[in-house]
Amino acid sequence: MLSLMPFFAMLMVFHLAWGVPAAQRTGRQAKLDKLRREYRGIYWDTAADPNECTDEQFDILAEAVRVAVNEVTPLAANHKRRLESSAFNRFFIRPEEPGIDRKWIMNNYPEFEFLEIMGAMDSILMFPKIGKKDRNGEYGRRRQIKYKCKPWTSHPCVGKTAAKTSAPYIDPEEGWSTVFCPTFFEQYKHIKELGNGQRRSPSALPLLNAYEHVIIHEWMHANIASGRYNSSHITDVQGNLPGERGPVAIYGATRSHQFAWVKARNVYPTSVNPRVAVNADNYAWYFTNEWFAQRWNWKDDGRNLALDAGEIEDLDQIRLQ
Repeated sequence: MLSLMPFFAMLMVFHLAWGVPAAQRTGRQAKLDKLRREYRGIYWDTAADPNECTDEQFDILAEAVRVAVNEVTPLAANHKRRLESSAFNRFFIRPEEPGIDRKWIMNNYPEFEFLEIMGAMDSILMFPKIGKKDRNGEYGRRRQIKYKCKPWTSHPCVGKTAAKTSAPYIDPEEGWSTVFCPTFFEQYKHIKELGNGQRRSPSALPLLNAYEHVIIHEWMHANIASGRYNSSHITDVQGNLPGERGPVAIYGATRSHQFAWVKARNVYPTSVNPRVAVNADNYAWYFTNEWFAQRWNWKDDGRNLALDAGEIEDLDQIRLQ
């Protein structure tokens, strides 16, 4: 009599090797193929592995990137509009803002940091979608940003860290990589979900924590995305702010705004703050501000940012690295 044991053994091996239903694998593969074509700057294969990211996590990342690339960052495509916007004024200060003695552009000569700001924004507009080819004309892994949902040795998800980006020299095996921690998936929402809620005023900006904001913040850290290298690498700055005892991490909309304006008030001569050029959250909040300003038709001048009475910005929740 023919034994069926080898047949059942083979089925068991096949089941253990794949671990997910065929329909689910097919759906993921179709999504992965589409993401590879449309967003060449991102290495999606790791996140597409069901052992790395759940279906929900994978879909959140894919949708957040889609909206960030196609609906948020394009709001900065027009340089004239960018520099005249209240969002730019809030987080960088407009070049022609009254009352500023040392401006970004003096006697028709732009400050080096101003050119860096503009260049990084322009780079972010292009990189996620078109990526960068290697010498052989291929979109190699080393010129992409890998997305992950599980921490690894060099990327621990400590406390309320939402996401963390690593450079190749830190972890050569991973290259440029971003791990999205539980806080990201649990504490943030899609920007459109926030925008479909009750209309808020600009003062509520610090409370509008969107997935897309985190995505953009982490892009700013990756030199291949921001186009910034060496001493101009965009990091998470520690700075002195009014009312704080010693340097604080410049995270959150409130601190990012204060950091941009720290030399423009109650000092002489007044000045822009060149260090905003290397702080990731100033860029991320600029783009986030642009989206909500369009969504809710904000008409403020961007010179102030203060929460309404009784509202608190949970800075302990915001840890992007």
